[in-house]
Amino acid sequence: MRALLVLALLGTSAYAGNNEVSFGSSIRALPSSSADAITPDSMAGPAFTYARALDLDLPIDGLRLWAQASFEGGMATGTMFQTMQTDVSAVMVTAGAMLRYKVVRNVFANARVAFGGEETVLRLTDPMGNTARDHSFVGVARGSGEVDVMFVDKPRFGIGLRVEFGYLAAGGAGLVPHRTQDDTLKIPLTEASIGHLDLSGPYATIGVMSQF
Repeated sequence: MRALLVLALLGTSAYAGNNEVSFGSSIRALPSSSADAITPDSMAGPAFTYARALDLDLPIDGLRLWAQASFEGGMATGTMFQTMQTDVSAVMVTAGAMLRYKVVRNVFANARVAFGGEETVLRLTDPMGNTARDHSFVGVARGSGEVDVMFVDKPRFGIGLRVEFGYLAAGGAGLVPHRTQDDTLKIPLTEASIGHLDLSGPYATIGVMSQF
């Protein structure tokens, strides 16, 4: 009887848990011409994700499907016309799915896809300190690959390091900066459309993840 019990346990996959949280820092390159006119920098900020494992029987042993919800923020600064300071920030919320596969002991490979929305805010400041700003909400889609290295991988609890590389596609945000104070903003873009700001680009995220 004991031998049968041991064999049954060996044939059952042990998981650290059905819930997962991850927190880290993300950096997104901004290669579009519209973004390059605003800032030469990449957008950086925090990233938080919650995931729940789905109780599904998948055809490959060691493969699990997770539902995810993520919140991310980012910002970058630059100059226009060599005199005007620019500040662009974004807050993104997405929902999607992740496939997680155990490669070897304590190492997992993930594939992730998600969809959602992003609010973009642009602020312009002239040399006199006068400002103009506008914001826009656009849809986003993202896909990525991840590698998890688990420092602790026990039944019902795990903690490790996650590295993610992917690409985010965002719709162009139509922006028309408006004055935010009574003084006249002496810049040529006062209350004029600057077109559509495209914040699409490749990104990387590194952080800590835990399952329970």
